[in-house]
Amino acid sequence: MYSALNQWSKALRSGSQRLAAVAFVMLSLNASWVAADTDTTATLRGFVDVDNATVTVVHEPTGLTKTQDLGADRNFSFTFLPVGGPYTISAKSADRETSVADAFLTL
Repeated sequence: MYSALNQWSKALRSGSQRLAAVAFVMLSLNASWVAADTDTTATLRGFVDVDNATVTVVHEPTGLTKTQDLGADRNFSFTFLPVGGPYTISAKSADRETSVADAFLTL
C-alpha cells in the first residue's frame, strides 16, 4: 500500500497524470475491500417424501440452526451454511420424523 501512495503522491505533483493516479489508488482500495468480503459457504438442497414437513439443519460446532416449513412442494434449500460439519438434518411431519447425523458439506 505504501508504494501505491508514493506513486500517487508523485503523480499529483506532476499534474499530467493526476487522473490515472487517482484511478489507480481507487481501484487498489476497491480490490482489497472486495477480497476481504468473501466467505466460503455451502448450499444444501433436497426433498422429503411427505407433504407439510418441517426440515431443520443444525451445524453442531456453532449451533447455527435453520428451519424451513415445506408445503406440497417437498423441496428444501438452505444457503450460506458453513463448509464442513458435522450437521444434523431432520425432517418432521404430522405422522413421521427422521434425521441424519454427522453429515458434512463440501465444495
